[in-house]
Amino acid sequence: MSELSNADGFQAQPDRRREHRWEPRGGVEVVCKVGDSGQGPDVALALLDVSASGARLLVRDAPALGEAVEVCLYTTSGPGWFRQAARVVWSVAARGGHYFAGVRFEAALASEEAEALRQLCRPEASSVARQEATGQP
Repeated sequence: MSELSNADGFQAQPDRRREHRWEPRGGVEVVCKVGDSGQGPDVALALLDVSASGARLLVRDAPALGEAVEVCLYTTSGPGWFRQAARVVWSVAARGGHYFAGVRFEAALASEEAEALRQLCRPEASSVARQEATGQP
């Protein structure tokens, strides 16, 4: 088993991210609505991490590559919220019939928005250590 494999045999991929990702703290809820208008069904189960240009989500159904979605993040402890149009850039099956999905925002967040979002997240952890611990890409 390689150093990037876990006990289940999951082979982690090299981290090719363009930006640092942040893991949300408790108190951040996610909604991911399918379609250009943001009026489709909410497929989000969890926000796994986020950056100024995209996010990694756990979703109910397999999204189509290139599919338009609207990602909304809400804080449960205050007025903070964030809404951004995005496109699905990758997806992979997860346990329980769900999927991991990577979305790229149509427009990157402004530095002030990115900083506000970062404040809702945990300090950055090593992505390789996180992959080994969770078995998630």
